[in-house]
Amino acid sequence: MPIAAITAAGMVTPVGAGARMTAAGLRARLAMFAELSGHGLDARVVGAKTEGLPPPLPGGGRASRLAAEAVADLLEMAGLDPRDLGAAGLYFAAGGPEGAHWLADIPELVGLSSRPSVVSQGHAGAFVALQEALADLERGKRPRAIVGGADSLVEPGELARLHAEGALKGQGNPTGVLPGEGAAFILLEPVEAALARGATILATLEAVATASPALAAGADAPADGAGLSQAGWETLGALSDAGIATDLVVADLDGTERRAEDFAYFAARCLASLGPAWRLEHPADTLGDTRAASAPIAIAAAALGLHSGSSRAEGVLVCGASDGPLRGTAYLRAHRRGA
Repeated sequence: MPIAAITAAGMVTPVGAGARMTAAGLRARLAMFAELSGHGLDARVVGAKTEGLPPPLPGGGRASRLAAEAVADLLEMAGLDPRDLGAAGLYFAAGGPEGAHWLADIPELVGLSSRPSVVSQGHAGAFVALQEALADLERGKRPRAIVGGADSLVEPGELARLHAEGALKGQGNPTGVLPGEGAAFILLEPVEAALARGATILATLEAVATASPALAAGADAPADGAGLSQAGWETLGALSDAGIATDLVVADLDGTERRAEDFAYFAARCLASLGPAWRLEHPADTLGDTRAASAPIAIAAAALGLHSGSSRAEGVLVCGASDGPLRGTAYLRAHRRGA
């Protein structure tokens, strides 16, 4: 039973200045990695950077401009005047606490009136934002919701942090992070309302779950797949077919060992019931690590692929794992009118 319809998407990434361009770039597995300059580090750094981006918003970094451009792209696809979205809820995910400041300015920039709720919990933060948005839609508090996130790991400060931690991919660290950036947002509304106004439904959102296993004080989140499996079981358990029709799993794998190990345990525990037919995709192969934007990008691209048929899928499971204990999963299904 669908819990919401996805009726528009907006994206800006190194492979596309719009949702459809980004989805096509991901589908073609375009790789836009190049040596980054201007970071002030005594090291060669390779990453994926969006070219031709307008200047950042006052007080914000590159992610602020990525967010503004992606929301504007969503509004264009939705075909709605910002005034029609005046009562819509805004639920944004940012890479760090500082993102809450500049994300708050995005609505006014694109003509929206609501103040956003901002989650700063890394890779899986967008799943928390989705849950909040769906709760408000179900209660009738909001008629529509714009949900997504923006992040940039190619900022000099982020690169300096990753370099200091020895986390960047390079000589001596073949499984390090390739920094990237991007922004993606989706428009959610009740299925009945979307059908009543004749909206194009890109896909239906069927279930969302998060999990945060308790950790001992000062302990790192274990890469044992437990949290991701907990979220996955809850998501698949909410589906009428338990996810047996899943064709595609999209993960935030970025080449790092810890993330790969966590996913491997999750796949063995949670995905065995899906059968041997599901395929695995990870947008970081093309975009690098986009942190808080990774789940929104995966969800937006999956919705567009389900609508166009280019994903060759009927059901898509999206999953993400923050550096801390938070894990999240979401399930999308192709919309068939009359189904």
